Amino acid sequence: MMIEFVAMRLKDEGFDVHTAADGSEGLEKARQLKPALMVLDLAMPKMHGYEVCRAIRADAVLKSTKIVVTSGKNYQVDIRTAKEVGADRYLVKPYPVEDLLKAIRELLHISPK
Repeated sequence: MMIEFVAMRLKDEGFDVHTAADGSEGLEKARQLKPALMVLDLAMPKMHGYEVCRAIRADAVLKSTKIVVTSGKNYQVDIRTAKEVGADRYLVKPYPVEDLLKAIRELLHISPK
């Protein structure tokens, strides 16, 4: 599954990674862990990626969390809506993991290895 592969690659790069089965669980974990960055899929069970973005941006503690949205949809309306609800980056699947790593490093101001 893609989430496991991406999580493994991010861990290999030295990132502390936590995964969630759905949007609701992801938001709850974010509230507990207060991450610097989240990677969200738009099409998640229980809570859509747009809803999670809105909730993060509305939360006083989490509002500065960087958000990378991933989706199989490359329609301009989806990209625009993701940005409007708070996404910092939008990656269309399938994407090279290097593109995700580049986006994460840029958003967190980390120099490439």
